[in-house]
Amino acid sequence: IPLLWSILSAIPPLLPELKQNYIDGLVYDLALMLRAYSSAPAQSSDVVIIGIDEDSLADHRTELNAEIFGAQKTLTLSQMPRSLMHPVWAELSKSLLDQNGINARRLGFDMFFVWQPASLVGGKYEQAFNRQLLQKRDQIFLARGKHKLMPLYENVLHQNLGSTALPIDPDGITRRIPRYPETMSEGALLPSLPALISGYCHPKNNPDCNRIPKEFLLTPRNSITEIPSFRLIDILKCLKTDDGVKSLSEIFQDKIVLVGTTWPGEDIKETPDRFLPRRDYQSSRLHGCEFKSPLS
Repeated sequence: IPLLWSILSAIPPLLPELKQNYIDGLVYDLALMLRAYSSAPAQSSDVVIIGIDEDSLADHRTELNAEIFGAQKTLTLSQMPRSLMHPVWAELSKSLLDQNGINARRLGFDMFFVWQPASLVGGKYEQAFNRQLLQKRDQIFLARGKHKLMPLYENVLHQNLGSTALPIDPDGITRRIPRYPETMSEGALLPSLPALISGYCHPKNNPDCNRIPKEFLLTPRNSITEIPSFRLIDILKCLKTDDGVKSLSEIFQDKIVLVGTTWPGEDIKETPDRFLPRRDYQSSRLHGCEFKSPLS
């Protein structure tokens, strides 16, 4: 039994050419589970998730200050459709990447900015977010799917776009991350969003992404639920006070922050961590801020 355990635990690093069938996928996932039980816990995560969950979008109590049409306005998340949340993303980007404050390392938006608010409201609605993108183009990255994004993002910030078209194995599990999942319509290669936001595929320092294999397998040591995850509304509440900013600095400083939806059926995919122990989430408090997980 100990010998069998050791052999199975060693399988994940030895399967770079894993065949795409149900049996190989099952063996691979079980091997990851055995390795997780037989090895030391993984180090703390470099990634922090901000989840756009249903509770956040329905919040009508927390008043937020945001720049709309060049002026500061007060509003709640329940007053804004998801496709019109550019002012919220502008404030979030500015706060998280402030070098004198929270000082996150990089920020990725796992959502598609396809619809252009300017077509309805005269071009100024999303200007605060666009300004953040242009000023911090070395730190902010956007997801790109099958359809083109807004012209500014597609034409000017194309080096900041990462593909989310990740392959799915026959059993419905996402195990492989290609360096270049797809090619844009004009023929340019588009790196995956994980490759781009990791920093190993930087548009300036490493435009060819040669520090990343052509394709690699996910080999998690812990369940994906172990990645620190916070509800959007809790983060926005914390940004309203100095103590809140202090608590967020302790969480996000020098971290890669990924913003995206987190409810089943929309943006959650099965990965090879399916047999690993799942975390039982508890709410927590830090410097007066209360945090709940969008994955609970």
